[in-house]
Amino acid sequence: LGALPARAELAALLHGDGQHAEAVQLLQPIIDAPISPKWLGPYERVYGDSLIALSDPASRAKGFAVFAKMLSESRTRAQRLEAANRLANSPDPRQRLDAANVYVNAGEWGSADSTLTALDASLGTARQKHEVEIDYLRARIRLATDTNREAGRAALLAVAKSHSDTEAGRLALMYAARSYFSAGEGPREARKKEPAEAVKQRQT
Repeated sequence: LGALPARAELAALLHGDGQHAEAVQLLQPIIDAPISPKWLGPYERVYGDSLIALSDPASRAKGFAVFAKMLSESRTRAQRLEAANRLANSPDPRQRLDAANVYVNAGEWGSADSTLTALDASLGTARQKHEVEIDYLRARIRLATDTNREAGRAALLAVAKSHSDTEAGRLALMYAARSYFSAGEGPREARKKEPAEAVKQRQT
């Protein structure tokens, strides 16, 4: 191994041994280099995990930022879920919502539900700032897991109707419409009964 890969491998060993500060110290110059080596990927995750394992908030925020970057650059389901598994524990509501969104789109309903439940508990009165997106994600989960599909569709349509000018509102409408289309149905409130006289005329 060359000097830098050997240094990175030592950092990984130290991280595995619980020596997170030492791992960060070894990896930081490599991570901060202007050009990232092609082999850096796994060690970047070690760097992020080591930062998160430290006690000071600034280091932890920096560690979560590593996985936020990983999520933004991810190309596979596995990469997105790996990043989401870290971000679900972030103190930043935005990062936790991003994690919940990954879980929902990946069909990981249990993880999505637990992430949103923990987020709700931590937000308190600040929930209002994120309630549209939370309600949208909750409606997606309900549509997928509730035996009464109509209840999930109704929840999505409620978000779409109340927040049509937001991305969450537009997505809610799209997923509700997709669900109706897949079932060969339309919203009950949009269905109109054919007038009795018209039926009679058509039958004669």
